[in-house]
Amino acid sequence: MSVDADVTIRPLVDDELPAAVDLVGAMLPEIPLYSWILGEYLVEPAMVDWLASVFIGPHIALGRVEGAFDADGRLLGIVAWSAPDGPPPELPASVVASSTSLLPRRQDIVERLKILADATLDHQLPGDHVLIVLGVVAPTARRTGIPAALGLAPRAAAQAAGMDLLMTTSDLALGKAHERTHGAVFQSSYPVGECTVYQYLAPA
Repeated sequence: MSVDADVTIRPLVDDELPAAVDLVGAMLPEIPLYSWILGEYLVEPAMVDWLASVFIGPHIALGRVEGAFDADGRLLGIVAWSAPDGPPPELPASVVASSTSLLPRRQDIVERLKILADATLDHQLPGDHVLIVLGVVAPTARRTGIPAALGLAPRAAAQAAGMDLLMTTSDLALGKAHERTHGAVFQSSYPVGECTVYQYLAPA
């Protein structure tokens, strides 16, 4: 399915982080893993914005966040990815500041993030991969070709690096969509808190 001619897909710039955060924040309740991380704080807009910023912000400056925009400039979807080709991306100063402000009173979130980090490390697949960190599409833009089009940039990055594209999800239905759209192949699954994370590889 092709993307409408009035849809533009391009890298996001720093000033567009708030729009990306708004889009991701609206989708967080649909993502089991992120809902588990936030827990009772899922109803707090400041915490939703913070978590969205943590997953998006570090990658914008590296040119690793692409968005789909309609003719009116509305953001319909984004994808963020990372690759093991240098030091870990740094959090923007604004995200560091909000983390310093919000997290000391919410140590349960800190603990859940540690559980996620430890589980991810324990279940790393062999070799280096380009990882899709986060991908969301507004409900009105699904089944339009936009999800597949957003996958082109991280896939090209994987091909350029000679690596496979790694996709992880806590939504099994989304994993099946990765199989259909990207030719991804299921690799493994593992528990993280109340969720199960599924890993898929798409060959370069």
